[in-house]
Amino acid sequence: MPPGGAARLLGAAAFLIFGVNASTPLISIKLIPESPMVGGQVVLTPSYNGTMYNVYWYRAAGHALYEQNSILAYNPEFNLTHFGNNFSGRETTYDDGSLKITNLTFGDAGSYTVEITTASDSVQATVQLTVSA
Repeated sequence: MPPGGAARLLGAAAFLIFGVNASTPLISIKLIPESPMVGGQVVLTPSYNGTMYNVYWYRAAGHALYEQNSILAYNPEFNLTHFGNNFSGRETTYDDGSLKITNLTFGDAGSYTVEITTASDSVQATVQLTVSA
């Protein structure tokens, strides 16, 4: 096998199995604080280092990323926000694409997904929010 052949083969296998492009940046969501409480607030911060064209937040996971689950869409370049069907008035966004939810209730618990579009791709991450008493 040529030098680096195993690594290329492994990368090709990952693409075929998972549909992941090796050049696609990884993304995750950090909860601040990690254990928010009823009546408090939480900031969901995506860890993404590329240029963001649009940031979409959903109250859903997986293939349920539809308009009825949309909280908001944010365009950092023009500082424009479009509120979706799941916008309660307690959510705001920041320039880095973070989503802040205030006056938390038990009903806020669940899955939250961020989708970030770039010039050539989009990336997604989901986090589970638990709200404590």
